Amino acid sequence: MIDLTETTFDILIFAERLKQLMDDSNENTYTLAEAVFLTPGTISKYINAKMEPKRNTIELLAKHFRVNPGWLMGYDVDKWLDGQAPKTKTIPFFKTTNYNNGKPDDYTAVPIEDDVDLCLVVQDESMINARIHIGDYAYIRKQAWVEDGEVAAVVMDGVITLKRLYLLDKAVMLHSENPNIPHKVFSNKDKKGFYIIGKAVFVKFQVR
Repeated sequence: MIDLTETTFDILIFAERLKQLMDDSNENTYTLAEAVFLTPGTISKYINAKMEPKRNTIELLAKHFRVNPGWLMGYDVDKWLDGQAPKTKTIPFFKTTNYNNGKPDDYTAVPIEDDVDLCLVVQDESMINARIHIGDYAYIRKQAWVEDGEVAAVVMDGVITLKRLYLLDKAVMLHSENPNIPHKVFSNKDKKGFYIIGKAVFVKFQVR
């Protein structure tokens, strides 16, 4: 076992491997900083090889990502502490309609093979005819656009919701699967009224 207190390491390899772990876990400087009680600026310096972390910080980062601290430091050792990759990953979890510039209310674990980047709790009835109700969990893959007819997580006036997107002639319709909730139509020149977070990949329905 590597004695972290008596070893030196390559800061460039550390920066590269930390960035790799962050990308694989859909982490950014803000989410990681919050998780390990550092500042986003410090994390940014780490991944840009502008600051050498203390040894206890390396252990904290390694514990967070469930990797061997020696591997994180650049040594030729097993990446995973138990020799196996983790079976789950952590993604942002939004419990309210407030998107808050992407800052989640919490985090939740999903199987590592699930191609999703965040989860939100449905808070309105705009998709009830698609069997998506208040309290259901929608799992989203981040992408800037979706195909015609697909369900997307969108933000309007800071509020996150699900809508089915339809491409019209020189316009986009955000379609509600509920006759009591009006559709929203944005011209191609007025797309600043909303933006897409990503595609709804699957929904976990609550028992009713």
